[in-house]
Amino acid sequence: MKNCESCKLEWFYRDEVWGLLKVMQIACAIIVLCFSIYGLTTNNSNNHVYMFFFLGMMFLLWGGSEYMNRRKPIAIMLFLTSIFILFATVSTILV
Repeated sequence: MKNCESCKLEWFYRDEVWGLLKVMQIACAIIVLCFSIYGLTTNNSNNHVYMFFFLGMMFLLWGGSEYMNRRKPIAIMLFLTSIFILFATVSTILV
């Protein structure tokens, strides 16, 4: 049998981590939005690498929050998408 106090603490830490993931995901979304608006208004494509990096991070954080909500198929798809975007970003930076 589990101790009732440990169950309460487990849910507390899970909610705290979920809230932090949400804040970081929203921050990445705002950064991506700023880079995309800047790129559209100035026709400058030099910052697309940074935009895709933060987009990959946003998908990674989104996959983490979906995994914590026990939606594993969606989380796996988001993790794979983020790995692909981050790989493409790193390969663009190195080449």
